Amino acid sequence: MFLLAGIVLLAIAIRMTWTPRSFIRPHQPLMPPLSPTDRLLVLAPHEDDETLGAGGAIQQALATGAQVRVVFLTYGDHNEVAFMLYKKEPFLTSSGNRQMGETRRREALAATQALGLSSNQLVFLGYPDLGTLFIWEEHWDKSAPFYSLLTDTREVPYADAYSAGRAYKGENIMIDLQRQVEDFRPTRILVTHPADRHPDHQAYYLYINLVLFNLEGRLPPPSVYCYPVHAGQWPTPADYDPANGLPLPPALVTPTSPGFMSMLEGAQVRTKANAIRLYKSQTVNSEHWMLSFARQNELFTQPQFIQLTSFPSPTNAAHATWEAQEEEAFLASNGVSGVTYNETKSGLEVHVTFRSLLGKEAGLFLHLHGYRKDIRFPEMPKLNIYWRPGMTMVSDQAVKLSSSSIAVYESGRQITFKIPWVILNDPTRLFAQAHGMLGTKSVSQTSWQILVRQPVEGHP
Repeated sequence: MFLLAGIVLLAIAIRMTWTPRSFIRPHQPLMPPLSPTDRLLVLAPHEDDETLGAGGAIQQALATGAQVRVVFLTYGDHNEVAFMLYKKEPFLTSSGNRQMGETRRREALAATQALGLSSNQLVFLGYPDLGTLFIWEEHWDKSAPFYSLLTDTREVPYADAYSAGRAYKGENIMIDLQRQVEDFRPTRILVTHPADRHPDHQAYYLYINLVLFNLEGRLPPPSVYCYPVHAGQWPTPADYDPANGLPLPPALVTPTSPGFMSMLEGAQVRTKANAIRLYKSQTVNSEHWMLSFARQNELFTQPQFIQLTSFPSPTNAAHATWEAQEEEAFLASNGVSGVTYNETKSGLEVHVTFRSLLGKEAGLFLHLHGYRKDIRFPEMPKLNIYWRPGMTMVSDQAVKLSSSSIAVYESGRQITFKIPWVILNDPTRLFAQAHGMLGTKSVSQTSWQILVRQPVEGHP
C-alpha cells in the first residue's frame, strides 16, 4: 500500500512541476459577444475553476439572455493540504476526503448562485480529482478502472453526482460528457487550456474534443475557447487587484494560437470576487492567488489543431513546451526543445529535439491515441512509448507490444520515431503528447496536441 502511495505521489509530482513557456501577445482582440440565442457551456475540472476562469463570462451571458450550463468534471476531492487547513485536522481518511468533495460541491452551489446561476444549471459528474488524465492515458475498454488512493474507490462515490456509481473509465467520462453536449446543444464552449499545469485541466480539453469529434455531422459545431488557470507564476501580482487587468500568461499561447480578451464592468469584477470568497475550503491557503483572477478582464485562447503534411515544418511544431521550475534550470537545459510531426504513406513520424546532446540519462515518454469515427474510441490503440538510449518500450495501455513494432533513430540532439499506421489502426486524427526525462526526473513536457491527417481514402 505504501509503495502504491509513493508511486501515485511521484506521478502527481511529475505532472505538477512544469512551468510552460511560450509567447506574449501585447494586444488581443475582444471576445465575440454572445446573443440571447446563444447557449454557453462552461466546463470546469474542479469547483472554483468556473469562477476563476469564466466568472465574468457567465455573468455577461446571463445578462444577454443566453442559456448557461456548467459541468464539473470532479468533486475536487484531492486538495488535501487545503482540506486539512480548513478542517483543522492533521489527517484525512478516504471518507474525510469524500466529505470535502461534498463541501466543494456545496461551495460551488453558493458561488455560482452569486454569479446568477441556479442549481438546475449545474451538473456534477464526480470523477476523480487528479485522476482523469491517468484515466485518459490508460483506463479504457478492457483495462481496469482507475483507483483513487485518497477516496479509496474505483467508481464515482457521490450519491448526488450525475455519474454516481460509474466506474472510473475513459468511456464513461466520454459518454456522460457527450450526453451533456447532446442535451444542451451549446453554441459556445469554455474549457481549460491543454497547456495548463494541472492534469485534470489538460484532460477536460481532450475529452471535450473527443466528444465533439463523435458528434460531427449530428450537431452544429460550437465555438470552443480555452481559459487559463494554472500557468506558472501567474497571475501577477498574486493578489486582489480589481483596478487592473489580467496580463496574458507569459507561457500560454503561440503565434498560431490566438488569444481573446473579455472586458468586465466594475460590478462584475466585484461579483466575481465575492463568488471566489465563497470557496472557503480553497481560499484558506490560496485566497490571494484566487482573488488575483478578479480583474478588469478575462482571457481566452483557441488552440489550433496540427494539420499533418509529408514533411515536418514550423506550422506543425508542438506549442507550449513545459519546462522545469526556475530553480531546476539545469534540468530544463536538458529537456525537450521542440517536437514536430509529419505523415508518410506508411505511418507517422515524430521528431523530438532535446536542448543538449543525448546522454545516457536522457529519456522520453510519447503518448499517441488514434481516432477514427467508424470505430469506437475505447477500442482504438492508445500507445505509450518509453525511450532511453539503446532501449525502447511500447505498450497499448497496459498491454506490452514488441519494441520492433516501431523504428527509432537517434542522432545528436534528435530522436525520430516512425510509427506504422497499422499499429495505430489507421486513424484520421491523433491525440499526441511527449515529455522528456533526465534519469528518473521529468524535466519538460509538451502540451497535448491534436493531429489531423490528410484525407484517407475509404475513411469517413
